[in-house]
Amino acid sequence: IEGIICGGMSSCQNASFTIIDPQQDFSIECNAPLSCAGLVLEIIISEDYDINSLKGFGCGGQGCIDAQISVINNGEEYITIENLQCEAPESCKNTKFNFHTTNSKGGIGFVNCKCGQLSTGACDGIIGIDSCIQGLTNVKCS
Repeated sequence: IEGIICGGMSSCQNASFTIIDPQQDFSIECNAPLSCAGLVLEIIISEDYDINSLKGFGCGGQGCIDAQISVINNGEEYITIENLQCEAPESCKNTKFNFHTTNSKGGIGFVNCKCGQLSTGACDGIIGIDSCIQGLTNVKCS
């Protein structure tokens, strides 16, 4: 599967998906209000599956509230998740990311993370995005 698009209001609300061995650059788009609120998504990458990149997760206004997203990497390749987009109001409020690697050579991490301004509550209560701040070299407050 190359992606999941939950384009309508509440279209994937409280849904549960298990994706085994997604295509390279797999993505999920939850741009409509509450489109993926309460979603439970599990992405499993098999030991011998050849993949090293997921396109990422896009969440619009309240799109991913209370979602639980797990990525389990059983392979030896490091899995890069290109984007986490949570810029709209309450887009990723209380969203939980869980990354698990079963092989010491593999790993999982984000390249780009975007959270809206603090006043929007876009990333209030978000858990599991530690890889968004690894390698941080500069913080600019203006």
